[in-house]
Amino acid sequence: MRLLAVLIVGAIGGMGSAFGLSQFITGPTFMGISVVGHAGDNFYFGVFVLSFLVVAGFTSSILLGGKGIAVPEHQKEMPAFGAKPKPAKKPIARPAPSEVEMPQEGPEPTPDDLARKLREAAAEILQDHAAKEAQESPMAEAEAGAAPAEAAAAPAETGGAPLNPHVEKQKTYILRFLGRTLEQVSTTHKKLDSYTKFGLNLFLAGACEILSQKRDLDTMAKTRILGDAVQALGFKPDHALGFAGNYESYLLQDARYMQMFQAGRNAMNTYFSDEGEGLKHLTAAIGDWSKPKPKEEQSQVITVMFTDMVGSTALTQERGQQVAQQVVRAHNRIVRQALTRFNGREIKHTGDGIMASFAQASGAVEASIQIQKDTTAHCRDYPDLPLQLKIGLNTGEPIAEDGDLFGSTVQLSARITDKAKANEIFVPDSVRMVCAGKNYKFVNRGGYAMKGFDGDITLYEVVWDEDVSARQKAERTAAAHRPAAAPAPAPRPAVAAARPAVAPR
Repeated sequence: MRLLAVLIVGAIGGMGSAFGLSQFITGPTFMGISVVGHAGDNFYFGVFVLSFLVVAGFTSSILLGGKGIAVPEHQKEMPAFGAKPKPAKKPIARPAPSEVEMPQEGPEPTPDDLARKLREAAAEILQDHAAKEAQESPMAEAEAGAAPAEAAAAPAETGGAPLNPHVEKQKTYILRFLGRTLEQVSTTHKKLDSYTKFGLNLFLAGACEILSQKRDLDTMAKTRILGDAVQALGFKPDHALGFAGNYESYLLQDARYMQMFQAGRNAMNTYFSDEGEGLKHLTAAIGDWSKPKPKEEQSQVITVMFTDMVGSTALTQERGQQVAQQVVRAHNRIVRQALTRFNGREIKHTGDGIMASFAQASGAVEASIQIQKDTTAHCRDYPDLPLQLKIGLNTGEPIAEDGDLFGSTVQLSARITDKAKANEIFVPDSVRMVCAGKNYKFVNRGGYAMKGFDGDITLYEVVWDEDVSARQKAERTAAAHRPAAAPAPAPRPAVAAARPAVAPR
């Protein structure tokens, strides 16, 4: 559209210049050049071409100069809280870089080049930190005097106020972590194209999210650290900060983006306890990221989990969109932490919940229990942000295609979630049988008719809290014994008015 606008404005400018000059010239010549006949036609055509190039060049410098290819606005929009997401087209094998990638500056770097740059950035931060500590010591103040106010107010790399010492330390930590992981990648990847660097940014976003949770960083500090780290990879400051503040919108576009983000979370989680193992995650993640996605993957038995936020629409109407979005973020954080801990894989965000898969049914049950416990803790700590979840699980062989899951296994899991109530975890007999012998308590909740499935399906509740389960059971019993409302009496037919007798003639 911008290019079309440049062409139209240039054509209008060229025609305007030629017409204006023809009105200005009154004689048969202009500056010794004949302006009549074929010579005149050539002259005015030359004026048009020259004016077109000048106007189009000036317009393109305004509309096209320094513009990176951004994600279309319709792709950036988060689904409304409580609204059912519109069915999206299936992603292609490898998304077009022009639609999703951040613009890359300069030639394709090598992993070793980026690792060296990150080490230098971390060393520079440490030197600056040491210099600041020396300036703040009483002896340094006595010898050198107070530091100039301008130095104290110097902006950080990507703009804004200087970072405090704790945040600077975490920034150094993430840069060292990324530098060491890139050294591992250099053995398998000699160059990093723009698509791979975009995946690296998603990996880094996941690592920063875990770092912010472990080291008690607020959202602003996390965004600054991520923005500075992305800039250290070679991106411009405005592009880096734009990604750091908006990376969640990318995660909803394709399952592969979420997988790369999840790999970063897993890597940082592992890195805290075992640095050697944590450094291996990026190599495997980039290997999967770079492979073309097959149209169909081999089916295998997995457990599908759905989470669903109860009362999301009512919360939006009563408390407003801002509060609702805070609850959504709390839900996302709780669920993704459990997926990371129990080796779950997020498939997609459904607007008011998350769909995930697990290689083992026991991992899905453990994650569901942890999610409900963390949700209860959230409601206790933040009573003004109410969050209640219902969870449904099902084990089977879904159809895997382009990073998504389809088929009756997925459909039944979604139907089971609908049958559960707030704070409940419902599973069918298939999940209960697979988990036989493990320390789980399943309570038979009876048969349920499922749309699209023949016969009633027996569902079991996973008891994760005895008090909650007893309360839910009492509510179900009361609802079952509650007398049904008496039907309204049928209206009596109106009696037609008696017609007056007519005397026989």
